[in-house]
Amino acid sequence: QSHTHTQKTTQTMASSPPPSSWIWMKGIKESINLSNPIDPVTEHDQRPAVKDLIEQHRARIDKVAAGISDDPLFEPTKHDDLWILRFCLSHKKSKNAIAAAKSTLEFRAKHKLDDKDIRFVPPHKVTEGVAGLHAKLITPGCIRFTIPDTNRGVVAFFKTSTINFNELMEKIARSDWFQVFLYFSEWTHQWVDRVTRTTGRLTKTVRIFDISDMGLTTMPMEAIRRDSDAAAMMEDVFPQLLETIYLCFPGSVFNISWRIARPLLPSRVVSKMDVLNPIKHEKERQRFEKHMAAAAVPIEFGGPNGSYRDWKEETEAGQQH
Repeated sequence: QSHTHTQKTTQTMASSPPPSSWIWMKGIKESINLSNPIDPVTEHDQRPAVKDLIEQHRARIDKVAAGISDDPLFEPTKHDDLWILRFCLSHKKSKNAIAAAKSTLEFRAKHKLDDKDIRFVPPHKVTEGVAGLHAKLITPGCIRFTIPDTNRGVVAFFKTSTINFNELMEKIARSDWFQVFLYFSEWTHQWVDRVTRTTGRLTKTVRIFDISDMGLTTMPMEAIRRDSDAAAMMEDVFPQLLETIYLCFPGSVFNISWRIARPLLPSRVVSKMDVLNPIKHEKERQRFEKHMAAAAVPIEFGGPNGSYRDWKEETEAGQQH
């Protein structure tokens, strides 16, 4: 049986969320106080305590809060120190953090992102909208968003060579392409924000790509451009969401492909990429242990666990169906 969960979060249950709180916090009377974070899950868990980050950036958080307080979409009970902290960490200048925060308020309102808890419909199971069309078109199992440890957050797996990008571009308009990334990002954000608020540790996501069978024609230039534009948009409105993109098993054409693709990708995304071979090199595989237990690493990436394609779905923190 596949191992998909190693720990359960400690939570106090209630019948309804506090007024104006995030909808994905429903059912929790109060999270573990951010001033008392849980101990690191393992020796490899390097997530910083939110309380330390807030203390370190207190002056900037207050400055950004003052700068957005007059925005009609600003709600202090939702857009709290943690929410503002993410913008401070992503932007060196406070004026840029303020502008990004205001843009995010507008973006979330436009797309009604605060209105629905989507955690129980992972991206490969969604059936509605552009994201649903994308899930229907791709090869089953080539994209999987998972939660190996409910105290650490989301790990997404991709098998890029099995994705028919030409068909996707034919069926999904360029103007709608970002909607797929939006669902990926919002689903992930809701989970990692919940984990952050219930553990007191700033939690991000990682994406693990198997690029072993990729050739020069696997991903057309137009698909790279679309992905790049969508990724840049997500970086703007989901600050501090993505920690690392692991590119695993680079083949003989990787260097050529990388020289072509790299100039088209946002620098913020490129800086988060890590190329490795987790089957050939144990030390490289151990990098995954920052995000999941060694026993949870799937067989496709050199671990002892079953295939991530066979993992059970997440329904609630600490529960499966």
